[in-house]
Amino acid sequence: MQTGGTLKTTAAVGALLLLGACASVPSFDAQRIVHARYDGNTDDLLTAGLGRTGLASGNPPALADAKIPTAAELRRRAVHANYRALNDMSAGGGYGTLYGPNIDLTGKDTLGEGKVAGDEYLTMIGGVTYMVQIPERFNAKEACIVTATSSGSRGV
Repeated sequence: MQTGGTLKTTAAVGALLLLGACASVPSFDAQRIVHARYDGNTDDLLTAGLGRTGLASGNPPALADAKIPTAAELRRRAVHANYRALNDMSAGGGYGTLYGPNIDLTGKDTLGEGKVAGDEYLTMIGGVTYMVQIPERFNAKEACIVTATSSGSRGV
């Protein structure tokens, strides 16, 4: 029986392979899977560590050195900009009360800042980027796959 990290890795690789099972099988190189682990505090799967409050801020996240930003800083800024571009971030528009990373499945504000710890896997298949995120609280006995494409020209 597989447990822990082995199960998560198997699930991620399996999901990536299933995505390629369309009309033709694209080339796949398992050596090019990029893995990132997010602790749910300083960085996370959903908000890049910004949480509800950071996403609501009108100011983009700061860079330690604007001349050489890190990959994590660029990711954080991209999440901030894209989230704000797609949503009405005002309280009157429902952010933080009707929707947002702090709103649970029942519509209640119970998730604090809404940060989600877990693992992220990225790869390219046939020139297309695929991302699989597995939350730390993933329950294999109640597995659920959610899939979504990025909007417009936004990449993963």
